[in-house]
Amino acid sequence: MQNSLHQHINYKFKHLQNSKSYQGCINNECWKANGRDTHLIVQGQGHILAPIQDPGQLILYGFDDTLYCGGTAMDTQALIMDFLESKLLQRPAQYTLPEVCFSRSATETGNSLSSVPSGGSSYFVPPTTVYPGGLNSVITLLSSLPLDTVLSSLQSLPVEGITTLTQVLSGLADPASLGDYADDIVHLLPNELLQQLSAPPQFIPLTSVEQHTVLAGIPRIQMNITGGNGDANTLYIGLGRIPAEGGDPELINEQVLPVTGIGSKLLEMIGVSAELNAGDSLGLIVYGFHPYFLHVASLAQPPLPAEITANVQVPEL
Repeated sequence: MQNSLHQHINYKFKHLQNSKSYQGCINNECWKANGRDTHLIVQGQGHILAPIQDPGQLILYGFDDTLYCGGTAMDTQALIMDFLESKLLQRPAQYTLPEVCFSRSATETGNSLSSVPSGGSSYFVPPTTVYPGGLNSVITLLSSLPLDTVLSSLQSLPVEGITTLTQVLSGLADPASLGDYADDIVHLLPNELLQQLSAPPQFIPLTSVEQHTVLAGIPRIQMNITGGNGDANTLYIGLGRIPAEGGDPELINEQVLPVTGIGSKLLEMIGVSAELNAGDSLGLIVYGFHPYFLHVASLAQPPLPAEITANVQVPEL
């Protein structure tokens, strides 16, 4: 069994840069309920998926040099050492830690809270058509390559599959007609080509931000999914923003939550820690596939239209 000090340190500094943020919240609540000296520090970095995300100080892991909790700035490494010394050497701690801190180094701001917000302002998502899978993105990628290269890579496809693929690439057939061959196509593509796939986001506006707003906590979503590939559906959702000056949608904190199947679902989304400016558009982002979860079964889903409706609760400070 791990000793209690290791447990304190292991989960004392948590981040919202991956889905373990939720685990950090659960562990924090559990240890606090059992009388542990526990503080949840939320920062912008953490475990990193290279080469999709920018490398940190340790290539596959990064942390912010300075933490901002309320009006206090603290050196991250000094804070860690102070905590260790206060436990190992029984020295008085030099830093006074909040119960929960959401630190945002990009703006040198942060929030000290007594607990992690969950849910919040409610926004409705009207019936919206989305497409599971990444077959359309595969077709876009293959269309950018010489036809001889494509056919050479996929020469093991059945003759009917080669014929259908050629028609799709020529614009003479719908990509959905490749549904029966999607799994074979993805399996046959070289890894170097799969790595070039990008996931186009579908941005569903929730609200136009009227004033500077801080998002901090765990969003919740109640959603209903129909159609598509039925129980075989896999969609990826997250919160996104379009800046007031315009541009492409940005995935907040670079995180998505996989959602499978159909029917009604009540889910806790991946935690957020971000700032929105007046004029920004806040929305729900839906992907048919995402490179964070680049596995064949998800990518090869036929792009059959699914419909979602939802109510999204966003933690706004």
